[in-house]
Amino acid sequence: MPADVATGRTLSSLMLQLAVRAGEAVQTSDTDTTAKLPDDAYVQQRLREAVNSGWLELVVPCIDPSQDSTIAGHEWSWLRTDVTITTDPTGQAANCVNGAADRYWLPRYVRDHARTDWVFEDQLDRRCANVHHEIVDRKSRLHEMTGWPELAGIRQVGTRYQVQFWPKPSAIYHLRAEFSATPVPLQDDDRHIAGQQFDGLVFAAAWLAWCRETNDERALAATQLYREQLVARVKADRRQGHAIRGMAWSQDRCTPAGERTRPLSTIRYNGTPV
Repeated sequence: MPADVATGRTLSSLMLQLAVRAGEAVQTSDTDTTAKLPDDAYVQQRLREAVNSGWLELVVPCIDPSQDSTIAGHEWSWLRTDVTITTDPTGQAANCVNGAADRYWLPRYVRDHARTDWVFEDQLDRRCANVHHEIVDRKSRLHEMTGWPELAGIRQVGTRYQVQFWPKPSAIYHLRAEFSATPVPLQDDDRHIAGQQFDGLVFAAAWLAWCRETNDERALAATQLYREQLVARVKADRRQGHAIRGMAWSQDRCTPAGERTRPLSTIRYNGTPV
């Protein structure tokens, strides 16, 4: 899946759109009328905070659940997301842990262990089973082998998670598993994980956050815009999520009992650039 189908807009692009809407953008140069972010670091920080405030508010998609039963209690389908790890037998990939070809950092938004086993994207009948990370660590120390990964162990290190494969990958493999995700503050050119179909809602939430923070007189209109887009996205997300939630998953090793007809939102982490 192309990366632009699976990911949303970057923090910087949302900040620029917000700056234009708020009247804080400036002209690039005397000869270039293209809008750019203001040079004022304080204004940039306020724009950044507004975007992240709006983005993080979407975890619980409601302003006042008592006013609209349509959105009360809804959990976004994109809080379950596929993560693809591309192994690098040289250990040079950016997400390799200390240059180890068998250990990889998972994205910052991963908040728990994998919900499924790993599948090889180019060989869907092949699986890499998730087991306790101590099992993988022990096998890696006692049985140093290379080949296609058969076992994966996920551990938490600080606030991040990392996965270790055994045997140590001997080639480039594309392994995919489903995880629970949580929105985290966006940094630099991070893209939000909800998917581009949520770009409008993310911006509406950011614009509302800006209006509230600055006591902008357009706050009422911003609230109405946010509510309208929120209700529309919840309805669409529920329609999309019904088939996904209805799939059966075995409990012993979390392998699919049936294939999903479409992905939720695939994030290429160290494969296709996002």
